[in-house]
Amino acid sequence: MSIQYDTTLDAYLEKLGRNPSLLAIAPKVCGSLSMVSSCYVVQDILKSPGKRSQSTYHRVMLGLSIADILSSIIGNILSTWPIPNGYPHLYAVGNVRTCDAVGFFNTLTMFATPIYYCSLTTYYLVQLKYNWLDRDIRAIEKWLHIVPWSLGLVAAVIGLATKSYGPNPSTCW
Repeated sequence: MSIQYDTTLDAYLEKLGRNPSLLAIAPKVCGSLSMVSSCYVVQDILKSPGKRSQSTYHRVMLGLSIADILSSIIGNILSTWPIPNGYPHLYAVGNVRTCDAVGFFNTLTMFATPIYYCSLTTYYLVQLKYNWLDRDIRAIEKWLHIVPWSLGLVAAVIGLATKSYGPNPSTCW
């Protein structure tokens, strides 16, 4: 007598009494809220020439918010849509290329966003503990932007080169 195992996530969630569509829909809701909040920060900074041109803090926040907008759209709002059609995921209508593209940008933004938080922390460290003035911080500002995007890009390219991207329960990685 052989035992049959249903390994799809939807079947597992149904056995637990959970709605499988929750895994497909919840990230879209949360991602939308995050995107709207970050869009507000971006428009607030872009509307004010003083914030944009005179404050390193606001430019770092602008970079962080842009990374979060991309992460929210690609990783959460798109969610299961780019997963190749035929996989047992709710709303999976993509193909291998859409999954690879989303995996690439997911990796890029999932590295860039937390590293931007490190940039923001570095900004606070040098300003508050070491009493740097904004003109002093401008000397390192380029690195506060280059490091998050560069590390994210390196990780994303490595994933693409090694063909590491594919569907997982909620999106493509």
